[in-house]
Amino acid sequence: MRRYLLLSFVFVQTIGFAQPSLTVSPTNHNIQYEGRIGFLSDTASVLYWPGSSITIDFEGSSVQALLKDEKGRNVFNVIIDHNNIYKLQLDTDKKYYTLATHLSKGKHTLELFKRTEAVWGATSFYGFKIDGAANLFLPAEKKLKMEFFGNSITCGYAN
Repeated sequence: MRRYLLLSFVFVQTIGFAQPSLTVSPTNHNIQYEGRIGFLSDTASVLYWPGSSITIDFEGSSVQALLKDEKGRNVFNVIIDHNNIYKLQLDTDKKYYTLATHLSKGKHTLELFKRTEAVWGATSFYGFKIDGAANLFLPAEKKLKMEFFGNSITCGYAN
């Protein structure tokens, strides 16, 4: 009887505390896209030009993005909570890139911002995976909106 009780406790404890991941597809309406973005299908969006970005507001302890770069030359800024910024260099393998870990409880904002020119190729985005007590929110609408018309010089080509 004791052995059965011990095994039951271990089994319940193992599954009782596991928190599933939240997988977010690139077509989720809670993702905010800016810049020149294409949609190949329901499974991927594509970032072409510098200044293009993907933003989410979420709760969770960590977040990853499933990405594949055309030439392995693109660099992104990863901006967490509007102030923690680091560079992410991609390669040509389709894989999950860890963007943030050990996040505090509460709401967070994450932005992937493409730094590199279109000559370095496009980047395909297949979605996010959020771990912990995960939840996704619609990003707040920006108060100021600007639209630029022009050519490659307008976006700062060769700067």
